[in-house]
Amino acid sequence: SARPTKITKFILAPKEFMGTSHQNPLSWLKNIGHLRKVVEMSNEEVLFIASSHLHGQVEKWWEVKEDKIKIWNDFEQKFKSQFASPQLKEQWWSKIQSL
Repeated sequence: SARPTKITKFILAPKEFMGTSHQNPLSWLKNIGHLRKVVEMSNEEVLFIASSHLHGQVEKWWEVKEDKIKIWNDFEQKFKSQFASPQLKEQWWSKIQSL
């Protein structure tokens, strides 16, 4: 399959992730995963793109984990464990149910 056009990079550009309470880490991961598939990125490429969009406490977390994580699936698993805690998931469900 062909690589996407130049315009795709603007449409698919990932948002920054800082780990604040109003950000959903699962949505952020899903967006990065979608970008990876569309652009057909290698593990090295997707980890570079994802990590370049991490800021604050999340960037510090990555600095500690970077040498140990070499494939996207490992990143996803460890990222979810760190930033999508059961308490955070419970807060999201509460927000959804109150809508």
